[in-house]
Amino acid sequence: MQSLPNLKLPLLLIALITGLMFVLWSSAWAANLLQNDGLEPPFVKYGEWTGGGRTFDLEVAHNWQRFYIPAGTPDNGNRLRYFRASAVEFLFGSVEKRDGTDAQLYWSTSPFDAGIYQQVSGVTIGEYYGFQAGILQVYGNTTTKIHNKMFRSVGIDPFGGTDPAGANVIWGPEEGLDADWFYPGVGAQAQSTTITVFVRVRSIDDAPPLEENVVWVDDTFLDIAPTTTLTLTIDSPTQVTASWNGTPRSGFHLFAYEAQYRKASESTWTNLQVFDSSTSPIPTATSASFTVEPGQQYVVRARTWHEQNGGDLHEVPSPWAEQTITVGGIVAGKVLDNQGKPFLGSVTVTAGGALTTSSAADGSYALHTGAGTFDITATHPTGWNTPQPVRVTVPDLQTVTPLTLTLRPPDNIIQNGDFETGPAGWQVTGTSPTTITVGHRSGAASLSLSGTVTLTQTGYITGSYRPVLSFWYKVNNGDGNDLFIVDMLGTGLSTASSFSTSTVGDWQHAWLSLDSGDVYTGPTGVRITLEQRGGTDTTVWLDEVSLGSSQIVYSTYLPVILK
Repeated sequence: MQSLPNLKLPLLLIALITGLMFVLWSSAWAANLLQNDGLEPPFVKYGEWTGGGRTFDLEVAHNWQRFYIPAGTPDNGNRLRYFRASAVEFLFGSVEKRDGTDAQLYWSTSPFDAGIYQQVSGVTIGEYYGFQAGILQVYGNTTTKIHNKMFRSVGIDPFGGTDPAGANVIWGPEEGLDADWFYPGVGAQAQSTTITVFVRVRSIDDAPPLEENVVWVDDTFLDIAPTTTLTLTIDSPTQVTASWNGTPRSGFHLFAYEAQYRKASESTWTNLQVFDSSTSPIPTATSASFTVEPGQQYVVRARTWHEQNGGDLHEVPSPWAEQTITVGGIVAGKVLDNQGKPFLGSVTVTAGGALTTSSAADGSYALHTGAGTFDITATHPTGWNTPQPVRVTVPDLQTVTPLTLTLRPPDNIIQNGDFETGPAGWQVTGTSPTTITVGHRSGAASLSLSGTVTLTQTGYITGSYRPVLSFWYKVNNGDGNDLFIVDMLGTGLSTASSFSTSTVGDWQHAWLSLDSGDVYTGPTGVRITLEQRGGTDTTVWLDEVSLGSSQIVYSTYLPVILK
C-alpha cells in the first residue's frame, strides 16, 4: 500500500496564510457599522394588509424601524404599507434588490414622507461618519419615468435621536429622478456614542389611478468619513472662486467631490458640481467660480466622497465644509434730493470719471469699484448734481462702503456752499471759521465752526418750485448744552423755518422748506449760528449748503362727474 505524505504541516501553513490574508483584507477594506445592512430576513411583522383578494404581512427588516413625518403623510400613515420585497415578487416579476436575497419595500397610493431608521451604538464622539443607502423610487407605472414626484435622501442624527423631523438631523441633498437605483449619502460628526441613520423618501402627489408610489431600500453602509477643506477667493466684486480638497481615510480612496452655494437670505442651493444618479462622469474637479451680487452674503459648501478599497464597494461623503462670504469692493447707497427723498429718475453715479452706474427707482445704487480710493459724483440731465466729489476708500474686496449722495438743484443761489474757499461769500459775525481737509464731507474741504459765530448769506430767487434749504453737518465734542441753529429766510428776510440741535454725532443731512406755495419769487437766504452755552465748547462741521427748488412731483387730477 502506498503511503500518503503528511498533510498536517501544509494544511497548517495554508490556514495561517489564509488567516493572515483575511487580516490584511479586513484592514484594507472598510467595515460596515450597521446591523442588517442588506435588509435581509427575518422581517419583523407589525400588522396585516388585504389587497387583491390576498392577505400580506406588513413587516420591517430586523434591526430597522419604520417612521413617517406627519406633516407630509396624511391619515397618520395608515395608507403606508411596509413589505419585504420578496412578498410582492409576483407583482414585479422578480425581487427588486441590490444584493443578498431581499430588500425593504414600502408604498402608498397617497403622498407620504416616510422611511426607515437604525440607531448605531459604540461610535466615537467627535469622529466623522458617512452613511449611504441604495434607494429606488418609482412613481406609478414604471414604463414612463416621471421625475421630481418623489425625492430620496438620507440623514444622520449625530446625537442619536429618533425623530426624523428633529432639528439635530443632518440631511443630505434630495434627489428626484424616477425609476433608477441611486445611493445618496450624508456625513456628520458624532456628538454622542450613539448616532441614528435615516433613509427617507418624500412622495408629494397621489399615485396615478390603480397604481402605487413605491420605494425599495437595500445595501446600506455606515463607516468613517473623509475630511474636506474649503477655501473661498474673491476674484472681483462680481466673482468668487471656491476651491476644495479632501483626504480619504485608511481603507478608502478618493471618489468624488460636490460643491454648492446660495445667498444667505435664501434656502435653495445652486450646484457648482453634484454627484447624483444623472452625473457622468463622476465629478472630481477641485474648484469652480460663480457670479455674485456685490454686497450680498453667500454660503458655500463642499464635501468629499471616498470609496472602499476592493471588496463590496461603497462610497460615503464627509460632512459639508461650509463658509460664508460677503463680496464687497463696492460703494453703495442712495441718491437723494435736497429733501432727503430718493431722486426721481435715473442718476448717473461715477467714480473718478471712469466707473459708472445708474440709480434705481428707489434711489439705490452700487458702484463696483474694487479696492482703492475714489471720488464719487452723481449727475442728472436736468442739472441736478452733487456739489463736489465725495472721496471714499474701499479697503478690500470684502467691504461694502456706504455712501449717501445728496443732489443740488440747478437753480441753487448759495455761493460757495461747499466751502472750498473757506467762508468766502458769507457774512461772518463772531469767531472766524476755519476749514478742515481730513474727515470732511465732500470736495477738498468742509467748514469748521467754533466759538460763538453766525454765518449769513442772502439772495433773490425767481420762479422756484417749493424752495428748500439743504445742508450736511456734523456736531463734534461739546457737553450737550451748546446749540447749532440754522434758519431759512423768506419774505422780508425774516425766519421762515428753523432747525436746531445739540446732539453730537456723525455727518447728517437736514433740510428746511420755505412753505410759500408751489412757486416762489423773492428774497431768501440762510442764517447759521453756533451758540456756546456750556463749559465744553462744541465744534460743528458744515458742507454742501444749497437753496433752490425741490423736485417737481406731478399730480393727476381726476374729473369729478356730477349726476
